[in-house]
Amino acid sequence: MNDAIVKPDIPLKLLLYDLLKCRKKLTSSEANDYIIFSRGFVGECIFERILCEEKMKNILPLYSLLLNNRASECQIDALLITSKMIHLIEVKHFSGNYLIQDGKFISLQTKKEIKHPLAQSERTTFLFKKILEHLGIQMTIKNYVVFTNSEFMLYNAPVDLSLIFPGQIKQFLHRINANAEPITDKHEKIATILKSQHKEKSRYERRPEYTMEELETGIFCWKCDGELGRESRQYVICRTCQSTTHIKTALLYSIAEFHLLFPDKKITVKRIFEWCGGIFSWKYIRRVLGKHLTRVPKGKHTYFFYPDKIEYLQLLKNTLREKLLKDLRNN
Repeated sequence: MNDAIVKPDIPLKLLLYDLLKCRKKLTSSEANDYIIFSRGFVGECIFERILCEEKMKNILPLYSLLLNNRASECQIDALLITSKMIHLIEVKHFSGNYLIQDGKFISLQTKKEIKHPLAQSERTTFLFKKILEHLGIQMTIKNYVVFTNSEFMLYNAPVDLSLIFPGQIKQFLHRINANAEPITDKHEKIATILKSQHKEKSRYERRPEYTMEELETGIFCWKCDGELGRESRQYVICRTCQSTTHIKTALLYSIAEFHLLFPDKKITVKRIFEWCGGIFSWKYIRRVLGKHLTRVPKGKHTYFFYPDKIEYLQLLKNTLREKLLKDLRNN
């Protein structure tokens, strides 16, 4: 089953920005996007964790769905399939103080109006209804905006809005579960159909712009972004947080990182040697590449490729997920 369906998925842009920020200075726009994507992912994970912990047997959840409706795309943070309806969830991990005034959603810190979360939720709901009609699925849809950050406060919120605040999430889920009957094959079939419609990549997604020449070479700590150096024959050490990593783990991560950042460039021993800043020998790189990737022998132009197109991406996503959620696990 697609990992993006069973748990919140890391957006490709978030993954790219995380790799790039160790090797170049992000623009202000890129840095802002990185923060927004990071918070969004953490918020979705908080919601998913609460749902798992509460063991809601009458709720069938799907996460991080990207669906197409003709020329439009429908990005869904989470949806909860129950016997009576589908609950469409827009997750927001805002922090700080906000105010609703004359129907506007205003940040009290910046005094500026931001896009009302309910407007975004209602647009998604409209598109999702059209998609269900096209698929021949008849289900009632109810949309909510769920705020997951305990440091979020919203003033003047009308009680009739479909807004769920951090302290209300468990109660909200228990109410949905209590009002629903057990999941049947019909609902499993709906989930299967929706999963089959999921798109891995947005048609509007543009990768950040960068060149190999402008990026720093070397290997960097995926826990704190510090530069890694050789500690011994078998381990590298972070010069910032002092964490140690086995050299094979570090090399495999660096190979995956190179391939994601430069998918059109062939993976060769020379390129990986240079990408890692010369910290690994040619002999060792060749041995690891030969064991974990597929070799295409062409003399001095020999290169390697991943036999499993998803494996390298999951390695990077799992590592970033671990970093982003390390503080969440301690709470």
